[in-house]
Amino acid sequence: MEAALHDWEEVVRQSRISWRFIMSETDNDREWLPNPKQDCVIPNLKVSNEMVQSWGSIMDELDLVLKGERLIPFWRSPEFANDSERSAKELITRAAPLTGTGLNVRKVFMEPRKLDLVMWVQGTGAAPFLETGRLTQGNDWNKWRSVFGDNFPGFALFFN
Repeated sequence: MEAALHDWEEVVRQSRISWRFIMSETDNDREWLPNPKQDCVIPNLKVSNEMVQSWGSIMDELDLVLKGERLIPFWRSPEFANDSERSAKELITRAAPLTGTGLNVRKVFMEPRKLDLVMWVQGTGAAPFLETGRLTQGNDWNKWRSVFGDNFPGFALFFN
């Protein structure tokens, strides 16, 4: 699990390096990963400045999550307890409080335990990994995702 965490951290690091090189290119010759001033070899695929900036913000936030400096909002935390009438999707995507109870992803990787999926779904399986602190914001992730349209997963694979 620790090695997997370090692999994810390396993905973020390498993405930043790649985009520095991509953005510094000035030619426009059969670009697989184009900057906004270049054309892509994939027909009708355009990369905008907004996409590049959003991708950088996503990598920054992911880096903080992997370091344990941003927590994933926990759906059973007290901050969400009064929202029983909201759907799970609404709870995940709405603006979370800036601080609150959340899942420390770094702790999940660095202090692994036996996975009991039922207990995780119920909530108590996550208890050892919960902390109070700064939460990553679902509305930020939604904003970033919206920049890429309906194919955010495809762009995430493409950009990495």
